[in-house]
Amino acid sequence: MNDRIIKYDLELYTITPISVGNDESSDFSPYTDYIQDGKEIIILDNDKINAILEKSHELVDLYVKGVGRMDKSKTRSEFDFKSFIKNKLNADIDSLTKKKFTVYGNTGKAAIKACMSSSGRYFIPGSTLKGGIRTALIYDWLTSDNDGKIIINNIIKETERTYERIMALLEKKARDGDRLSFDDDKTLKELRNSFTNKRLFGRIYDESVLFGLTNKEGSDARYLQVSDTGFFKDGEMKVYNTNRVKLRFPGEKNPIWKLSVSENVSTDFSLSLVNEFRNGFLKKLNKNGIKEIFKTLNKFSLASAEMESQQISDSGFAGKEAYASVYEFYESLKTEIQSPGIEYGVMRSGAGKTFFDNSIGLAIYWQNPETFNKYRKLLELGKNPKTKELSEGRFPSTRSFIEFNGRYAPPGWLRAGNIENISRTPIFTGFDISQFDFTKEEANTETTVQDVKATIAKRPPNSVIAELIDITGNKPKVRIKEGQFEGKETELHKVIVSTAKLKSGDEIYVALDVIKVKNEKRLQGAAYLSKTDKTG
Repeated sequence: MNDRIIKYDLELYTITPISVGNDESSDFSPYTDYIQDGKEIIILDNDKINAILEKSHELVDLYVKGVGRMDKSKTRSEFDFKSFIKNKLNADIDSLTKKKFTVYGNTGKAAIKACMSSSGRYFIPGSTLKGGIRTALIYDWLTSDNDGKIIINNIIKETERTYERIMALLEKKARDGDRLSFDDDKTLKELRNSFTNKRLFGRIYDESVLFGLTNKEGSDARYLQVSDTGFFKDGEMKVYNTNRVKLRFPGEKNPIWKLSVSENVSTDFSLSLVNEFRNGFLKKLNKNGIKEIFKTLNKFSLASAEMESQQISDSGFAGKEAYASVYEFYESLKTEIQSPGIEYGVMRSGAGKTFFDNSIGLAIYWQNPETFNKYRKLLELGKNPKTKELSEGRFPSTRSFIEFNGRYAPPGWLRAGNIENISRTPIFTGFDISQFDFTKEEANTETTVQDVKATIAKRPPNSVIAELIDITGNKPKVRIKEGQFEGKETELHKVIVSTAKLKSGDEIYVALDVIKVKNEKRLQGAAYLSKTDKTG
């Protein structure tokens, strides 16, 4: 290796579970790859199963027909792989077992996303870690260095200028009977097309300004080198339910099961830095380079944690109640990052990160939140999937949280540091699996804020009264009984109705999901908060 490069041997410690996705072909299917036995996911040896199937065409036909019996959604089959192995193949599960992993919950025949591996051994790629470090360096540059601050200010100016011109044309269009002249319509299209990440940054921001090209030797960025981590033990790998949730509507979830590295385990990796960076802001890495990297990671992670705490605080009554454990996690994380004399870095990596963990949007937001809102509108970030209109309010409105028995944790948080200096004190202590009843169906084991609020409660803040009018369909409906949307009917999530044991005609307190489209407020749905004193 170039003798100008200094290599640091470091430890990586998982604060919360982390998963780095492999390609989809590596995912585990409940019809070909795994069975669940209580708290264990059993990965089966396909070669051994195929060897048994090959002995009988009848068995092959039974297997193909079984898997082919899909449900109405065309996503799941009634086929019971475990029963087929025992009763048709007459095989012992243990003899076909390749690996076993602890699982937190019932997968309900869902596919399990695989984690990055090599020859069956799991690791975190160096490219994934390097991406997080580069993002932190760029954030630090944009918020600390004069050249970086110029970039942010120019983006803000471009955002304000473009937004004002577009709004003026839209107002003119509204005044003129929803029409524009040919020239004005052409200008409007050009303005909208010009404001994309690629075109905007092509005009304003060039990464070579930071990392630079140095003569014929290439960019200084190539001298930031990060190795893959060491392999994790099979016992350190677990299967978690990573729910995609709406912050304001905890009952609306999209479960995704993932094989992940569990919390509070360590491995090794190495990071290499050039001994003498030659470009501007990065020159600070020439002295105590690894300490500067840790400092930079902590600055970015603190800004991200502040954002997450703020958004949970602003998520309304239901969100704050449901995600209290996540809020407490971030408060503890912020305290750790700001502790005097911290000698390691905190970072986030892998699946489940948010927009602000992956882009310079965080730098724009903390510089000017109002301009950031215009910036994301111009980029059309946060469209409502139902109306295709841009959702008002907090962005992003959804998060990926690991969930078990009503408790949540944000995935992907890590510590990186020298072996002698890194902290191994847990923030997230994991989930207690001992009291979980694996014989119940998954839908009956979910615990949300609504389960806690199932008794008659004092009126929650920012709520309105609604009447349940239809709970027979896939999407229960309520009629709003007071306020701006009195008389309007809208959807209520089905899981909430079943867990709270409600019936048609009941009056309940709900939080409304309202978006603003062209200065008009539109009702999108409602989330259950608690019963009223008129509920039977």
